[in-house]
Amino acid sequence: DEDAKAAYHALEEVPEQASRAANARGWAAREHAREKAKAREQNEAREKAAWEKAAWEEELREKDARRKDELEKAARAEREMAREQDAARERDALERREKAAREKKAWKKAIREKERREVEKEAERKVAMEQAARAG
Repeated sequence: DEDAKAAYHALEEVPEQASRAANARGWAAREHAREKAKAREQNEAREKAAWEKAAWEEELREKDARRKDELEKAARAEREMAREQDAARERDALERREKAAREKKAWKKAIREKERREVEKEAERKVAMEQAARAG
């Protein structure tokens, strides 16, 4: 009778042990799945962070390139404006020199004309004096 009881208890324990073993295997499988999911999430987070960093760096490069282009454009515009101002100063100086030369030429012509009139008046006066001397 004792042997039968012991055998019965042994039979009861086998399914219980099997159940515990199954529970342990299930727990281990779930834990393994959790660890895999956690590792996958960490990898995804790292990839996302790397992608965001690369996008941010690209945006910075683009901003720097735009800023450099704007600075170069401003420098070109400044150089062009300086060239235009230099050309305007050159034109103004040339116009002043040409005007001064025209004025000098006109002044010399006026002086020559005045001297010619004075010479003519003097000649006319001499002729008139000679005529008066002959007539008188």
